[in-house]
Amino acid sequence: MQNGIILRIAQQNDAPSVAKIEAECFSDAWSEKSLAEQIDGKMHLTVVAECDGEVVGYVSGQLIPPECEVFRVATLSAFRRKGIAEAMLTYFENTADGVAKNTFFIEVREANTAARSLYRKCGYEEIAVRKNYYKNPCENAIILKKAPRDIC
Repeated sequence: MQNGIILRIAQQNDAPSVAKIEAECFSDAWSEKSLAEQIDGKMHLTVVAECDGEVVGYVSGQLIPPECEVFRVATLSAFRRKGIAEAMLTYFENTADGVAKNTFFIEVREANTAARSLYRKCGYEEIAVRKNYYKNPCENAIILKKAPRDIC
């Protein structure tokens, strides 16, 4: 990727950096321990974007072929609007599809129009709403789906 960004599969020593991004990006942030367990999980995949040795974004999810649920897509605020999230999501999808062709699912806060726009750009389709799913603040979740082989 351009601009000195390296995409790679996360390693255990990335957990503190991923936790820092998690805390900046989500009001319901997961603990460093939970994130570390995902990085090590057999059915989980976490991809990071690195710039000058610093992890600046990540995508995580769970693979249960023929489905993959994307849990998180997050980028530090200073690195947003540079195509990093799209590149990470594409790398994540391609890596997951190396295991099996998958249908991808992701959920997002209804008010997160930037993320919804990104997901639509990458071929995801809004398929359902979970009422009052999120807390802090209370908000609906939009469920999106991407069929196999429509990789961004």
